[in-house]
Amino acid sequence: MHNNIRRALVRAAAATVAGALALATGAGAALAADDPSPLIDPKDTGSITIHKFDHETTGLAHDGTVITDGLTGFKGVSGVKFTVEQVVGADNEYDLTTNEGWTALTALTPENAAAGLSGQPRAVTTDSAGVAVAGDLPVGVYLVTETEAPVGAAPVAPFLVTIPMTDPANRDAWLYNVHVYPKNSIVGATKTVDDDPTELFHNVVWTILADIPDVPLVDVDATPTVAKIDGYKIVDKLDTRLHYDSTKVSLTNGATLANNDYTLAFDSGSNTVTVEFTEQGLGVLGANHNAQVKVEITTKAKNAGVIPNTAIVYPNLPSFTIEPGQPGGPTTTDPVETKWGSVAIHKIAKGSAKDLPDATFGLYLTKPDADAANPQNALQTGTTDADGMLTFTGLRYSDFADGNDVKEGDPGYQTYWIAELNAPAGYELLAAPIEVSILKATDPATGEEVVRVVGLTVENVPEQNVLHLPLTGGSGAALLTVAGALVIGGTLLIASRRRTTAQA
Repeated sequence: MHNNIRRALVRAAAATVAGALALATGAGAALAADDPSPLIDPKDTGSITIHKFDHETTGLAHDGTVITDGLTGFKGVSGVKFTVEQVVGADNEYDLTTNEGWTALTALTPENAAAGLSGQPRAVTTDSAGVAVAGDLPVGVYLVTETEAPVGAAPVAPFLVTIPMTDPANRDAWLYNVHVYPKNSIVGATKTVDDDPTELFHNVVWTILADIPDVPLVDVDATPTVAKIDGYKIVDKLDTRLHYDSTKVSLTNGATLANNDYTLAFDSGSNTVTVEFTEQGLGVLGANHNAQVKVEITTKAKNAGVIPNTAIVYPNLPSFTIEPGQPGGPTTTDPVETKWGSVAIHKIAKGSAKDLPDATFGLYLTKPDADAANPQNALQTGTTDADGMLTFTGLRYSDFADGNDVKEGDPGYQTYWIAELNAPAGYELLAAPIEVSILKATDPATGEEVVRVVGLTVENVPEQNVLHLPLTGGSGAALLTVAGALVIGGTLLIASRRRTTAQA
């Protein structure tokens, strides 16, 4: 009876420690055949095969064996570094060839394992398939630590693996070649732009969607726990041609974020927005790790140009001090662009090409607004200078909207309308507004895209002297009166003669 109890305890301890991570798939040749004997051979050696994917393997078997199904669409992550260290404890208390060693193992955690390490750590790195193998491992318990995470990834919490562990398929045998699948937390991020024109002026809204790492503090018996996140921030350095307005922070699953869950800072000197989560906010992120953090930054374009923008997501505290692009560093979003041009108006006199100052124009989004020519509804207004020049700048390209090319007739395609609100002295107003499109342009010599400035020459005709009446009194006025009387008299005479003829 006593031996049965101890044997059951050994099996339970083996199962508990082996489940302390996300076990399962993989390759790696066995250094020792999995032993069918119910007794551990102290001369046997084993291996730990680590599999690192860009997706979590949640829902799959994590029992130390190779996962062969359910990995469609999973991609191995290369270059992830681990150390594998044997834990012997005080006085070799974790000798797994003894029942006492397995009993002591039930109190071992990754946190207190560091005090009982022995020998040189074994360093391994995942290959292109995301696999790393630590082989020729003597019987014992091992602490596995991720020492260098991939870019944009939160490192997995340290975990324990025993060599051997109970074979899940044959409960009366041992598994010496163990496959583990540490929970991965590759933090991805995207950035989009919404630069549709508005009736007031052009708002450019940049939206960042960032994953939340799923990093359990301790993964016991493969049971998911609340993620423990030690740091999280998003930084967006805006282009100098953008004017910052505001920032909104939320979670995509609708969970509430309180004001004290994060800090929001804007540095006007560097034009940089920083959202950093507080200790309380990190707890909220951990409880909602299946959602994404959504940051919406509203700006306005101040000048013409092709304006790119990226954001940087720091998924954990260590990443705060690592340069983007370096292992273990933050995630950088793909760049997204908004494109803005200008319309340069040159006001001249028709015929002479004389520069005309003091002509006032309004810029409108629609023809009806331009026809009404109400300055209050104009996007911009301006007056020509001494050289007859006026430039409307900060106008989104007609054929590029929300970061994508668009064609005339597509949603987002935008033309502009220019109406003359006040003509220079001595010249007529334009009879109708002028439609203008700002289209992408390239330098013929280099083929590179250039900032588009649309040149628009506007001719004004002099005021037309159609009728000049000499209403100065005296003989002139009398002459007009007499001429009028003669016309009236002539009309009466003609009418009288026609009546006489008719009566005859």
